[in-house]
Amino acid sequence: MSIERVETICREFLLQSEAPLVPVSLLYQQCIAEEAVREVLTEEALLNFLREHTDVVVVEGVGEDAPVAANEFNQAGLVMGPRAILKSRMPTRDEMKNMFQMQLEVMHAGIEACKGKSGRQPYCRNRAGP
Repeated sequence: MSIERVETICREFLLQSEAPLVPVSLLYQQCIAEEAVREVLTEEALLNFLREHTDVVVVEGVGEDAPVAANEFNQAGLVMGPRAILKSRMPTRDEMKNMFQMQLEVMHAGIEACKGKSGRQPYCRNRAGP
């Protein structure tokens, strides 16, 4: 299999994926689903190819200095390895701001719902007072 075919598989998957940011491990699985690639392509080789690709941005996983180790995320079922996104699907600054705002509103609504059920204030480590 040629590198052009690998590029096509990755590009099509990144374009069609609901989430624009896709784990590289998932892209690798898509590539090796084609029999001819299994013997010649490693996940590390694919990652290096994507890092050098002009139309792709690779977002690295959890760093070694992170307060929570990558294996702890893995044990919790959260894949924290490198992810790829097409530059054409990267959100703008305003889109990112809006996404964060929506996430904060959802979290706030959840906290308010819990607070209403318990009748108590939620625990907050930084809250002043005794």
